[in-house]
Amino acid sequence: MARSRFILLIVALKALGVYAGCSRGKPRLQPYKETRQLMGIEVAVSVYPPEGVSGRDAADKAFAAIERVDREMSDYRTDSEVSKISANAGGAPVPVSAEVRNVIVRAAYFSRLSGGAFDVTIRPLVKLWQTAGVDNKLPSEEAIAKAKALVDWRQISVLNWTETEPSDSIKLGKAGMELELGGIGKGFAADAAIAALREAGVKSALVAAAGDMYALGSHPDGSPWLVGIQSPDSEGESLPQTLSLTDMAVSTSGDYRRYVEIEGRRYSHIIDPHTGRPVARMASVTVVAPNATDADALATALSVLGPDKGMELVRELRNVQAMMIVRQDSGPPSVVMSDGFKAFITPESK
Repeated sequence: MARSRFILLIVALKALGVYAGCSRGKPRLQPYKETRQLMGIEVAVSVYPPEGVSGRDAADKAFAAIERVDREMSDYRTDSEVSKISANAGGAPVPVSAEVRNVIVRAAYFSRLSGGAFDVTIRPLVKLWQTAGVDNKLPSEEAIAKAKALVDWRQISVLNWTETEPSDSIKLGKAGMELELGGIGKGFAADAAIAALREAGVKSALVAAAGDMYALGSHPDGSPWLVGIQSPDSEGESLPQTLSLTDMAVSTSGDYRRYVEIEGRRYSHIIDPHTGRPVARMASVTVVAPNATDADALATALSVLGPDKGMELVRELRNVQAMMIVRQDSGPPSVVMSDGFKAFITPESK
């Protein structure tokens, strides 16, 4: 692997525009590609439609699935199911759709698996640090403690939930608690889009919801999807390396694009639920997993856990690989990579 550049998943548009429709050596059938602004991010779909289905119609189905997820799960829409759950925290359970139930149950699973490093009730702390960024003033110890007291995934109740008889209502146990699906929702939306494409008969597509992607199948010629990667500290003008993906998802979390700046210092948008403060040193975490929901949640969890505990968790999981770029007090960042992650890097990129 080239030592001069540290690698990170590049923005979705460049991954699609540069690699998804290009072949090294010979012309390739071009997929239908479209990008729309959804969920507050750019969502890109690249699809090879089946016979009798237009590329636009297939993409429309994928985007419609993401729009549905946004309506149900956005914490910026007061009429979403997730907002209603938060607004009724400490009160009666709120009826929810199967999709909302499923994503919250999955979030609770990763919260337990990570020892609370991932916590879907983190929103009070996220809002506190966002406000600190606007005010350009660090939050007080008292304010952090108050917000942290409202963060506890164990206060989520999915009533009478079983594998065979899933509940359709959810409640938060303490008034003032709020759900934050930013660490899992984009991945879930990408998976929903892929499910819609599969239902339409599509066998080859790439869906990219910002840094959360799923590569369905391969190109019609059998070659894998290639996703560009870049340095977290570069301007993203070059694509020095690539990941090769087939029926796999990839997600990145990091402090290089999303952060708050307070009193001249940058703070990551990822908050450690245990300390109530932004994570430090983690430039980026890239996770490859069987689905985008899991990849998204794990990228957040590993960012909080750090390289030692994070890689220990990765080794316990099946079909999950990760790469972590860790900032040092001086000198270049260090790269920590699971053995299996290397298999996804194309030979010419190493």
